[in-house]
Amino acid sequence: MAQTKTAPPQTRLDSELARRLLTQMALIRRFEEKAAEMYALGKIGGFLHLYIGQEAVAVGATSACRPDDYAVFTVTNKSAGIIGKKPPTSASTRKR
Repeated sequence: MAQTKTAPPQTRLDSELARRLLTQMALIRRFEEKAAEMYALGKIGGFLHLYIGQEAVAVGATSACRPDDYAVFTVTNKSAGIIGKKPPTSASTRKR
């Protein structure tokens, strides 16, 4: 197996950024749990594909976006839309 002599880049999160990312992941998890509850009660029709366990994907991807970037989220990744500046009621599309 080939070995590299270059060291991996050192990346560290400051505590404020880490706390903000964790808060966003927790918000998505609560949103998904509430969606699951509403689906179980019959308040959401059709099929509900939950995003539980994938919160870091949405938070990591959107944290790399610039303020003028656009983001469109799929049905599966509906929760990523709530971590921007808009309320959870407008989670389908947003400008970041």
